[in-house]
Amino acid sequence: MVLKSSLEKTFGKTFEICVLFPIKSIHSMAGDKIWKPLDKLTAITSKLIGKTLNFVLPQYSDNPIARATSLIDMFEELVGIHGKWEIINKNRAVKRIYKCKFACKWGKANKFCTILGETMGKEALPPLFQNKKVTYEIKSTLSQGDKCCEYYVSID
Repeated sequence: MVLKSSLEKTFGKTFEICVLFPIKSIHSMAGDKIWKPLDKLTAITSKLIGKTLNFVLPQYSDNPIARATSLIDMFEELVGIHGKWEIINKNRAVKRIYKCKFACKWGKANKFCTILGETMGKEALPPLFQNKKVTYEIKSTLSQGDKCCEYYVSID
């Protein structure tokens, strides 16, 4: 538990320094024009991450949603973002996060989660399920004033 806590602090701080602060700074200078180029860069890196993790993550062949949720949780829990999954069936799930230490820190760059977060899910998950249709959608975010972050994942 102590190791997990110290990993969260380390990766959480790294996320703030390497992702949150640079994006906020660039957004304060360039405004919403930053989202399109960042989205393209995010798509490329997320796809590579998905292809790499395809070899690392357990296959869960009888439960594809378990594989998808484990990928999402792996990254979020590293930086200290925790939520609860509602598993609808073996192909569909919804994650809700009611508290996020980063939500209040985005300021005017609060589209990070809906634009780049959604791109990360849409690009990283399909390589794990090569012959299936993967849908990943962020319906709401704390950073934009909603009551919770809500992700919908389906694999058909």
